[in-house]
Amino acid sequence: MKEGRSTYKPRTGIERWFDARLPLPRLVHDSFIVYPVPGNLNYAYTFGGILTVMLAAQILTGVVLAMHYAADTTLAFNSVEKVVRDVNSGWLLRSLHSNGASFHWDFELSSATVLVPNGATDLGVCNSADD
Repeated sequence: MKEGRSTYKPRTGIERWFDARLPLPRLVHDSFIVYPVPGNLNYAYTFGGILTVMLAAQILTGVVLAMHYAADTTLAFNSVEKVVRDVNSGWLLRSLHSNGASFHWDFELSSATVLVPNGATDLGVCNSADD
């Protein structure tokens, strides 16, 4: 595909009519069908996106839970119990936060065990052969 040129060719009259008014099929074709992708790109690279979403969820739920938590040894248990019982959807926030931490660690470990041996971290900044 040449830079700036689309290779999309509408086949029917309705496709040509639709493409002239709203080039959505052209956008989908150029973005998902003929978009040049490196050959070594595989499913393992989706771990980064999953980790980003999980980290954002951890931060959001952690901030909300921290607003209700009392960091005192005599009040800590009662504050957690108050979150679960009295805060709207507090039980859900606490569950998302605790299970999200476990899933985040699992996906981080999975990502490292799949991507590091395949050289995904090699940015060419420091090569051991050049040292």
